[in-house]
Amino acid sequence: MHGLMPILTSETFPTKFRYSGSGISFGLAGVLGGMIALLFLRETRDIKFEDLDNPPSNVSAPRLSAAAAND
Repeated sequence: MHGLMPILTSETFPTKFRYSGSGISFGLAGVLGGMIALLFLRETRDIKFEDLDNPPSNVSAPRLSAAAAND
């Protein structure tokens, strides 16, 4: 994505503002994307490192169909 993003963002700004517009949009995308990603992370403050790999008991792991398991 880092290879395509400068191409896509540079075409949306006039030549006079192209470098600044690309830099600002790339920076804001990182900040906003990071803030949105934080909303979906679970809290790990009181969890042991060993327990992070195991899902909670009330959440079941997704099951694969027979066709997907054979692939």
